[in-house]
Amino acid sequence: MSPQGTRYAVVYAYEAAVYDMGENKPLVTRKVQESALSDCLFLDEDTIVYAGEGGVEAYSLLEGKVIWTGGEAAELALSGDRKVVAAAGRREGAVLYRALDGKRIGECHFQGRKRHKAVNDVYTDPGDFIFALDQTGEMLAVSFADGGLSVFDVNDTENELILYEKSDYEVFSGGFSGGLFAYAAQGQGGHFFGILDTKEKEMAGTFESRDEILVRTDTDAIYVANANLLSRFDAETLKETELAYLGGNTVLDFDVRKDFTMVEREDGALCFYDRGANPGDVITCGRKSDFVKLTQGGALFADREEPQIHIMRLEDHKDTQLFSYDPSDSHAEARVSADEKTLMLFDYKGFCTYNRQGKRIVQCSLPQPDQIYDQQYRRRGRESYLEVYWYDGTVRCYGVDGKVISEEQKAPPDKKLEEEFVTGRYRIVSKLHEPPKVYDKKSGRFQKELEQDGGLTYVTQLADGFLMTEYTTTELERYGILLDGQLNEVARLPYLCDIYGDTAVFDYQNGSVRSCGIYSLEELTALGRSFEAEPGGR
Repeated sequence: MSPQGTRYAVVYAYEAAVYDMGENKPLVTRKVQESALSDCLFLDEDTIVYAGEGGVEAYSLLEGKVIWTGGEAAELALSGDRKVVAAAGRREGAVLYRALDGKRIGECHFQGRKRHKAVNDVYTDPGDFIFALDQTGEMLAVSFADGGLSVFDVNDTENELILYEKSDYEVFSGGFSGGLFAYAAQGQGGHFFGILDTKEKEMAGTFESRDEILVRTDTDAIYVANANLLSRFDAETLKETELAYLGGNTVLDFDVRKDFTMVEREDGALCFYDRGANPGDVITCGRKSDFVKLTQGGALFADREEPQIHIMRLEDHKDTQLFSYDPSDSHAEARVSADEKTLMLFDYKGFCTYNRQGKRIVQCSLPQPDQIYDQQYRRRGRESYLEVYWYDGTVRCYGVDGKVISEEQKAPPDKKLEEEFVTGRYRIVSKLHEPPKVYDKKSGRFQKELEQDGGLTYVTQLADGFLMTEYTTTELERYGILLDGQLNEVARLPYLCDIYGDTAVFDYQNGSVRSCGIYSLEELTALGRSFEAEPGGR
């Protein structure tokens, strides 16, 4: 894939072809080495470097010509900043080129050690070795046929970090991320994962597993798949974030790009996850794919037995998205300000505020969180604020800018955790561990018990006597139930987090907050008639 995901390159016998996403005719085809190990990489959206039949070549898609040529090689590696190309051929050692103009800037000798080679590299590339550059092209990681694994300083090839002089490991995967080198080694004795701090020259973390471990890296993170779990490790902090969990299935392959993760299961199905690790579509392919890639706004997959690339397009429904946020900001509630310019995420520990551009503009911690009795997000005219009530009677109101706009001392609240909601016709009483009870506001007569699977958090009066009740489960999952004027359940709305005006707001806990209009039956009928009146409408 190109860096921005707008183009892709395909290598086959014995050519490389570059396509614009969605187009079925290649922009260019170039002859490559007669080896399945031949690589084709993007220096940027408009430039490729590939294992040309006469030597390494860089080709400008804009100019339609070769811009530099190097020596013979099949396997290529690109530094994280895309400024250095490492090339290895059938001879031992690697040559480094400046990506801009192909100037030969260094060599790395392997002192006679043999690289991993397929029995017949003309036929297949097993992909069972490491040949990777770091961010700036100053370090080169190489695995060897005897189970050796080393990290070379390309400016001083005698300065070699030897992870394994030789070993029983037969398969390696991994690469660099920041100042770290992460790798997985596989052999008959088991599977091993390690992270090497290249500056301190010591291991920053390891683990062993009976299940296969697959490692990928980029400039910011390390991605590790083990059995049914795919995780991301931040290159700075090594903080682990779950990206995908497959339950009873195993991760066979994966790709990660921006807000989405694509995972291939052992049965060949392709599974998609958002950045909150929430599962989305599952595509059943009927066979395993050798290649799975995420693109800009889509995905593609292919296998070696078919001459086709299968392309999928993402339907993201951007028109319904109100706000985006970092899904690592844990929260219990999400509410939209009265002017619709900010989103507040909050729980008893604190709150943060986002603007419409998805930028976090405020992050605050709340004092004595274990002493907080209740929190309510209030909208008064054009003003919005978070009201926090402590057990000692302290009540503070925080504006969307994070500042305290008022503070007062009230009587300490009743610890029975009883809450009352009043609408135009009803009074609803919610007690802890009891279903909410509805009473007629005028007569005081008991009317009905409501849903009791979750805790009632809000009740909103809608048009035509309808009520929207909002609930939170013990797992902090939110949902809404729409009731008609006789308190009958009309609809259940998963992920409902807010109601204002004639708009329902949904927080999918994945960094996306979306909205949907609330329509009366008359409005829906009128909308349907307007569609019917359009040319070709039904």
